[in-house]
Amino acid sequence: MVKLRLRYVIEDVDRHGNVRLYFRRKGRPKIRLTGLPGTEEFINAYQAAMANNGEAPRQTRSVARGSFRYVCQAYFASPSFKALDSKTRNWRRRALDSICEKHADKPVALMQPKHVRALRDERADTPGAANIRLKALRALFRWAVEADEAPHDPTRDVSKIQYRPTGFHSWSMEEVEAYEKHHSVGTKARLAMAILLYTACRREDAVRLGLQHIRNGRVQYVQAKNEHRSPVSIDIPVHTDLGPSLALRPQAI
Repeated sequence: MVKLRLRYVIEDVDRHGNVRLYFRRKGRPKIRLTGLPGTEEFINAYQAAMANNGEAPRQTRSVARGSFRYVCQAYFASPSFKALDSKTRNWRRRALDSICEKHADKPVALMQPKHVRALRDERADTPGAANIRLKALRALFRWAVEADEAPHDPTRDVSKIQYRPTGFHSWSMEEVEAYEKHHSVGTKARLAMAILLYTACRREDAVRLGLQHIRNGRVQYVQAKNEHRSPVSIDIPVHTDLGPSLALRPQAI
């Protein structure tokens, strides 16, 4: 009798004395091979295990059409979402994914303003985060109604949480001078501060600025915010106090 030998196939005897065959690769979980050796069922199981690199096939969870998760996934795959800048896509996805953690399978057709308020108020301890969640829901349902993925917009009559942001402390000239005394011209820290101070650009713009944006003594660039929808071009002269930092910039910049 010829004994079939296949790579990574092992025998195991259960507590009833039955011989079972498994696909086992080092460092991987065992995969049960069904069917008798040599049969089509057995060969198909073996080939599937080999193709899967010895990993058990993942069970994909079906997503019911009309559920909150389904609408979110459709929104993320839509041209409208893909047209947003990466920063906007990221915070909207994070906000909606956090809702999916508890409410993924609930139907959007039954969602009412009271449910939206409850979702908003889950973040009431951080009003800014609560309003970001509401803003993401507004964008989702605005798209979903137009795309016939939701029958109505439950966010329409829900207001933002009103609060007074404390903001951040603005440096005084004394603090700027103390910083400049500590970080001399020619250091990366001094250059970073000079760009922010003497161009008044946003942080997300400052990290993208380079010598390619300086032409004929002027700083010229397109703001990152809404650059794919309503681009705003900036064209300002190079400040006299910015020039030395640029001239003696670190070689790594």
